[in-house]
Amino acid sequence: MALFFFLIFAFCTGHGLLESSHKVRLVEGPHRCEGRVEVERNGEWGTVCDDGWNMKDVQVVCRELGCGAAKGTPSGNLYKPLADEKQNIFIREVNCSGTEEELSKCDQLEDVYDCSHREDAGAICESEYGRAL
Repeated sequence: MALFFFLIFAFCTGHGLLESSHKVRLVEGPHRCEGRVEVERNGEWGTVCDDGWNMKDVQVVCRELGCGAAKGTPSGNLYKPLADEKQNIFIREVNCSGTEEELSKCDQLEDVYDCSHREDAGAICESEYGRAL
């Protein structure tokens, strides 16, 4: 019987079921659909390292934000001021297929040990209103 309850507990607390959905935002850009990529975890905002960052990842961010098509993968250090050195880098590498609805649904490596804010990921989406500027 204990094994049965353990299996139910393990299933219910598995990846994605009780886990809160992460939020994503773009900061320091000219509008809400361009800037340095930040994700929220437990009420705290942190950055994403640009290791492996590509257009498929940006497509997912743009979709999640309702910002139209992905247009570019600039370095996040183009958006000033840079992230505060005390701000966490939550994700070292993201690997999206490009079809996910949220960045949190993509494969991610979270063991950040060799990334600094000079390597933060950036994103350019079509526009704030989902159409070309």
